[in-house]
Amino acid sequence: FINLAEQFKTEFLALKSQYEEHAEEKKIWTEKESNLLNKQKDLKRLLNTKTDEVVVLKENSSAQIMVIEDKEKTIKELKEGRTKAEAAQEELRQHNIKILEDLKVEIVGLKKIKTEIISLIDVKQMVDGHESIKQDESLKLREKEVKVLKEDILEFQNEDLAHTG
Repeated sequence: FINLAEQFKTEFLALKSQYEEHAEEKKIWTEKESNLLNKQKDLKRLLNTKTDEVVVLKENSSAQIMVIEDKEKTIKELKEGRTKAEAAQEELRQHNIKILEDLKVEIVGLKKIKTEIISLIDVKQMVDGHESIKQDESLKLREKEVKVLKEDILEFQNEDLAHTG
């Protein structure tokens, strides 16, 4: 009977020891499970945060793409405007050249008229022999008008050359 009691006691102690080991192992596994669950929650939070960041970055990149497209459109419009301005400037330059040529023709015509007037006056002076003060003043007035016209033409030529140069 004592043997049986000793045997029970030994088995009981062995079972108790196994139970305590099992309880300790269960505790370790429970802690590991808890740690894994916490890590899983942290990873889910991190995933949600990163997902939100990706959405924001995507929205920002879409906005930046729109800004870039707007700037490219503005650049294209500016280039077209510059091309039109250059064409208009060339047209104006050609127009100025034509006006200058027309002006040169007018100057030659005015010089011929002046020469004809002077020769007519010379002829009249020879015929009359005497010239009245009134005719002299008229001649001087015409000469002044011709001189002013010449100055105006030269001034216009200089301005035109300055603009086309």
